[in-house]
Amino acid sequence: MSLEKMFYLLKAAESEAAEFYDRIRLDLAVKNPYLSDFFAELAQDERMHEKQVVLLQSIFLGARDAFLEKAGAQAQMEAYLEFFAGVRRRYDREWEGLDAKGLLELARELEESLLEKHRVFFLEVTDPQVQQLLSSLNLADEYHLKRITDLLPR
Repeated sequence: MSLEKMFYLLKAAESEAAEFYDRIRLDLAVKNPYLSDFFAELAQDERMHEKQVVLLQSIFLGARDAFLEKAGAQAQMEAYLEFFAGVRRRYDREWEGLDAKGLLELARELEESLLEKHRVFFLEVTDPQVQQLLSSLNLADEYHLKRITDLLPR
């Protein structure tokens, strides 16, 4: 698979996450405004991640030799998108019965999976600025995971 397609898949993953969090936000707007606001923040962050991926993509187009594809990259991204689709289907089936803990568990599963994919990112880079941008994606996912974990009822 080409790196061009990998960027497309990663951008799709970020976009899907933003849309999903936005849907949860809307579903919670009346019954739990605080949690709705939290999911709005997550959606906004995922949209920012999508923009970062677009930036990475444009850097790639200008300096392809700074990017090396890792083995198994396509399978990793496709597995994440399949996993995400399963979480979305589960939400569609169960959303009326999900309490705050259940919703946060769903978000935690997504963030853990996405963090794993960012950590074993689908490419290796030689450019320090690109490495820093990839590192910022990891840090953002770690921050999301910490916030979700902190909000989970014990």
